[in-house]
Amino acid sequence: MAEFPPFVQAPRPRALPALTGLRFVAALSVVAAHGASAMQQAGAGYDLSAHLVGLTRFGMTLFFVLSGFVIHYNYCTTIINRKIAGTGRFILARIARLYPLFALVCLVDFLFGHRLAEYVQGQPDALDPIGYALPYFLSMTQSWFPRDPEGHPLMRDWGVNTSLTWSISTEWFFYLVYPLVAVIIHRLRHAQFAIALVLAWCVLSLIVVGRAESWHAVLANYEWFIYESPYLRMSEFVLGVLVAQLYLIIADRKPGLGEAWAGSVVGWLTIIGAAVEIALLNHAAAAGRVPMSLTLTFGYAPLCALLIFCTTRYDNWLARCFSRPLIITLGDASYSQYLLHTYVMQLLIAIAVMFYPPLPPSATGPLVIPVCMIKLAAAVILVFVVSVGSYKFFESPARQWVRRLPQSLFRWPASRNRTDSDNGAARRRH
Repeated sequence: MAEFPPFVQAPRPRALPALTGLRFVAALSVVAAHGASAMQQAGAGYDLSAHLVGLTRFGMTLFFVLSGFVIHYNYCTTIINRKIAGTGRFILARIARLYPLFALVCLVDFLFGHRLAEYVQGQPDALDPIGYALPYFLSMTQSWFPRDPEGHPLMRDWGVNTSLTWSISTEWFFYLVYPLVAVIIHRLRHAQFAIALVLAWCVLSLIVVGRAESWHAVLANYEWFIYESPYLRMSEFVLGVLVAQLYLIIADRKPGLGEAWAGSVVGWLTIIGAAVEIALLNHAAAAGRVPMSLTLTFGYAPLCALLIFCTTRYDNWLARCFSRPLIITLGDASYSQYLLHTYVMQLLIAIAVMFYPPLPPSATGPLVIPVCMIKLAAAVILVFVVSVGSYKFFESPARQWVRRLPQSLFRWPASRNRTDSDNGAARRRH
């Protein structure tokens, strides 16, 4: 049997700071949509959430496709060439990236959640759901199963913020599967074949996810399986890996003037197309014109993949927009934005209810919508401030501490790999 030649990856011609900017776009989409929903709970007087619900689903898909691209870009060579040692360093880097803030959020939700308060007030069974869910949360596998063996929902009975951690658990599944994915996909050597495979994967995934609408009658946990579980979401991650492999195949080929111009135009058309799709896809699904499952999984993925490719392959104004220092700073803090924004929103709701009487959703007047937009903008800015502080003073130091822990315990040699955060493609080697 013929053997494959040794893997030789094209040198990376430049850093990719636009990837970090795209992480900010994904986080902003989720924060804005959740913020609109929180404002409605506080009696904002106008239902912004009905118009922004698609942002959440777009943001999650962009996260997962972007994750596949960045992981493959940063770690394919390490895993293929260093095998077990490279895979071990990859897993350690992922734990260091995800676990500290994830554990902090779980702890805060436990200490300030209603379960502990009910237990202190004399309800001895109040902590049972947390006890059942604890092994899954400790292993970050809570999104892999809809319920524990006793039939208790895993993410709904712990606390308010832990319900967001389904995506962290789903990402963890991707990371554990990725070394096998890398072994298969790194063998792509020709750009034409890679493009054909990307297109075929998009068509196949759209067909499978579209047909998933018919599973609603037979799946007791349909929404979990479609939206939160990693099994269909894996299609988005793999699409990101495929696009990253295509980028690496042609990375040493400088785009010609015509290709660069076309890439810039397509990039801007992708932005416009994503905005139109966000506005129309949910309405089309509600009217029965497209399967609802496509609004939950993979429906936005092809446009997300095209946007990622255009902002990394071509050095144009679009890529530079996502590479501004402020955008990079906010992109670095995107993980904190995602996990901490509901705390900020809850605080703002409490303040709003305390000092301002709630307005009915039917409230009218020329200032209702502008005031709602101003409140939402103020809430999002406050989330940015909190998240940047969390990144600088907790998330980043904790990540470095976890990465150094095996070296101090087992005297492992210091790593010389590329930085391993999800925005590592925007950073230099160290």
